[in-house]
Amino acid sequence: MFTGRADWGTIRKLKDSLTIPVSGNGDILAPGDALAMLRETGCDGVMIGRAAVQNPWIFRQTAALLRGEEVPR
Repeated sequence: MFTGRADWGTIRKLKDSLTIPVSGNGDILAPGDALAMLRETGCDGVMIGRAAVQNPWIFRQTAALLRGEEVPR
């Protein structure tokens, strides 16, 4: 049902052109993806969607990663 990849470049362009906070979304399947999106786009926050169905702990894991802690299994 879902095909293709999210265009993080467009999120970057949007963030660069606005003064309000921007949240990124799309292709966040693991904690490392959230960190990569923040770095690549400069967005202020990341939204996690479908990945939570397969891994409901992704929120806790991502928060730990962003704090520089060991990611819980």
